[in-house]
Amino acid sequence: MSRSRTLPDPPVGTVYGPPDGPHWTVVGPAPSPATRPHERRMTCRCTCGVVMRVILRTLRDGSSTRCQGCA
Repeated sequence: MSRSRTLPDPPVGTVYGPPDGPHWTVVGPAPSPATRPHERRMTCRCTCGVVMRVILRTLRDGSSTRCQGCA
């Protein structure tokens, strides 16, 4: 039987996305909505200045690298 493991939150300042283009920078942890308490979220800032709560899994798997305005 496998156990799920919880990875630590990334440190503030961690960058997700291409360093030479628009990318997310972690600002800090964010609360998860009550409807999805199992989805950990981080507050991130895009290079254009937009600040959003982003699901941590999407940052780690590369499916979210920047805000929708920069996509």
